[in-house]
Amino acid sequence: MRRALLLFLFVGLPLLVRVLPICADAQKIGLLRDGMFYVEAVPVRSFKATLTEKWVNPNIGNGNLYVFAPVLPELPGQGKVSTNLMVSGNDKLKAEKIVEESTGKRQMMELHIDSNELSLKSGIPFRLEYEGILYARTLKQGRAPEPVPELTEDERHRYLMVSTTMDYNNPEFLQWMDKQGLRRQGDEDVARFAHRVFRYLTRNGKYGGDTSGYEARRPSRVCKSLSTDCGGFSLLFAAVMRANGVPARTLFGRWTIPQTDEYGQYHVMAEFFVDKSGWVPVDISGMIVHKPKDPDAFLGTTDGRFIAFHIDTDLEPAKGFRHAWAQYLLLKWYGDGDFSKDHRVDSKWDVQCQPVTVIVPRLTSLIGY
Repeated sequence: MRRALLLFLFVGLPLLVRVLPICADAQKIGLLRDGMFYVEAVPVRSFKATLTEKWVNPNIGNGNLYVFAPVLPELPGQGKVSTNLMVSGNDKLKAEKIVEESTGKRQMMELHIDSNELSLKSGIPFRLEYEGILYARTLKQGRAPEPVPELTEDERHRYLMVSTTMDYNNPEFLQWMDKQGLRRQGDEDVARFAHRVFRYLTRNGKYGGDTSGYEARRPSRVCKSLSTDCGGFSLLFAAVMRANGVPARTLFGRWTIPQTDEYGQYHVMAEFFVDKSGWVPVDISGMIVHKPKDPDAFLGTTDGRFIAFHIDTDLEPAKGFRHAWAQYLLLKWYGDGDFSKDHRVDSKWDVQCQPVTVIVPRLTSLIGY
């Protein structure tokens, strides 16, 4: 008996250790099949988040200032949201809800200030308030308890389209994708393909590289080095999915962690859509940075600590005024003086959270944009 135990310890145990991850991987892949899983969301915390920005610019004269901020969307990971934009200590100026000019047609808040009312020369303190409930999301095996709505034709078009930042039609990007074998095979279902792309990026990607601007994070640039940040990896994942005919999107926002230094807790995640299953969350950079033992820890699972400000890139708050994304306030000056010269902004991100005591699960796929 002792000899048999020793033989197992020296021969069988190492073999079992090697086999267990394979079994776990097979189990995960088995779960990620079209129609064989759904995404459940459980409310875990309510939040009150405040972004304060004081802008000062001594180089402007008379004119009009327009301030824009994303309106929080209702999403699988967040609900019962509200957005309020104001000037601190000023009850007269009221922000209005608008729809931005791009094909994304996302809602934003707009605040108009005449220089006769307030002047940037002495500084204007802005305050953006977000409230809502955040949901932890988990893959569940089997069919969804309730039917998952299909994407409308407009939604499917929106989450497959090319844009300035989402440039997956770039010839060099398409060549790279072919070279790396990142094309969906004939009978490969959406979830298995997404899993394969996720594994490729998390195994080969490195956090860092050139993150100097919007252009550096375009998929056509990131694919050359596979070295970028959360925004670059989320865009790259979504680009590969869209290039293969799979609806995918990126979520730009911040963590529910108060700011303690210059870093404003910015983060970006991705999602892909599976018919009959819904939107599945993906966090490539989370996998690369934290290196958990589970190779799929950041696929299909979230902990309800991320606030998404808006969906996808290339916003146009006003005609001709374009920004790739907005994890902060966007300011546009119409008037005398050079707004871009010598302006200063002091920014602070603060968040307060409370646990949600009444736990009512829901299907995340039932709430979309």
